[in-house]
Formats: sequence, C-alpha cells, structure tokens
Amino acid sequence: MTDEKKSLLEHLGELRMRLIFCLVAVVIGMIVSYLCYDILIMDIIRGPLDALSGRKDNPFALGSPFLELAKSFRIKLQIPEFDLHYIGPSEGLIVKLKVSFFSGIILVLPFIIFQIWKFISAGLKKKERRVILIYFPMSLLLFSAGILFAYFIMVPAGLYFLINVSSGLKPMFTISKYTSLIILLISVFGLIFELPLVILFLTRTGLVTPRFLSQKRKYAILMMFIISAILTPPDIFTQFMLAIPVIILYEISIWISKIAWSRRNRSNE
Repeated sequence: MTDEKKSLLEHLGELRMRLIFCLVAVVIGMIVSYLCYDILIMDIIRGPLDALSGRKDNPFALGSPFLELAKSFRIKLQIPEFDLHYIGPSEGLIVKLKVSFFSGIILVLPFIIFQIWKFISAGLKKKERRVILIYFPMSLLLFSAGILFAYFIMVPAGLYFLINVSSGLKPMFTISKYTSLIILLISVFGLIFELPLVILFLTRTGLVTPRFLSQKRKYAILMMFIISAILTPPDIFTQFMLAIPVIILYEISIWISKIAWSRRNRSNE
C-alpha cells in the first residue's frame, strides 16, 4: 500500500510539473502573440474581410473558390473596404488579449502535445506507443487542415452571403463579434476534420463497423444539420457550409472504415 501511494504521488507530482510547463508555455506564447498583434496577427484577422474587398496588400487575403462562385451570381455587387470598430473603451484591449491567448495556444500546441505524450507514454506498452505516435501527428495535421479550410475557403464565402442578404444596409463590424465568429468557425472546422481519424480509431477497436455507419447515414446527416444549426450563426447558408463538408468527411470516413475493417479481419484470421 505504501508503494502504491508513493507511485500515485509520483504520478501526481509529474502531472503537476507537466501542467506548469504547459501553463508557462501558453503564457510565453501569449506574450509573443501580443507583441506580434499589430504587425502580423491583425493582418491574419482581417484576411477574410480583405479577401471580400479584393485588397492586394494583405498576404492573407486569398481568393476562395466558393467566394468567386458567390460573386458570380451578383457581379454588380460592390464590396467596400471594411474597417473593424470597437464600441466600448475596453473592447479593443479585451479582444487583443483574447486573440493573443488563442494564438498563443496554437503557437505552443506542439510543446503541449509533447508534454502530454511524455506523461502518458510511461504507462503504455510498446504497441500502444506506436499507435499514439501515428495518431498524434495525424490529428494535428487534420486539425490544421480544418482551420485552413475554414479560414481561406468557408469564412470569406459566408461573410459575403451575410453581407449580400443585408443589401441596402451599410455593414459595420465590431472587432469583438468578428473575432468571436472567426475563432468559433475555425475551431469547429478544426474539430470536425478529426472525424475520419475518430472513425478509424473506433473501427480498429471494433466499436463501429462500415455496415453500421452506412445503415445510420440518414440519422448521421440529420444530426450534422442539427449540430450545424447550433454551432453556426442563424442563417441557412452558413449551416449548409458547415454541414456539407461534414457529410463529405462522413462518406470518406466510411471508406476509411471499410479499409480498416478488412485489415482488422485479416489480422484476426
């Protein structure tokens, strides 16, 4: 019993040390992001808006195929250059701190993942370590792909639609609501792009089968639209913008599940 208590205390001590390391890393990342806010991060924030107005001086204002498709239906629609506003004395500072915190986490995310790996790897077998070493980079890659897909493709098209349906009114974006929308959408898409990896893991562990995923497709699609309606702003276009990529990812996940299931059966045989 004494050895078990000592082992538990050692694990709690190591967990405390890893958490402190992660907290210090986040603080350092936040400070670096805060210092780079005016010279870099502000251009990143403005990227989707500048893509609407066609500004060329912002390297993050890249054209989106969905945006060009939306513009083709309203060729005469003129999108002005947008300014971001704040309506409270402390709003600008609060947004700057919030964005710096979010950017700081992204900046030090590899270090945080490394600390998590160092903590859990001690109690894993060799085969389990090998599996996690495969899943961690894949999850990070898929999450990054979801963020880039949302930022460069879906967000500009969504903003264009929201501005277009409010024709006759002059848009004025507050920095708080705008950054909250951007952070929400890129976070949601980053998590959604993990779906194929989650399905792969569940298939390899035998919790789901390709047949089950195919039979429950219609319920899954209904659930996707419900989740999209909850997570996105209250308009049909952005709900479809979120739901359609999820449906495509679900179909890809079924295909991946079939491959993993056949390999699992061959391995069992």
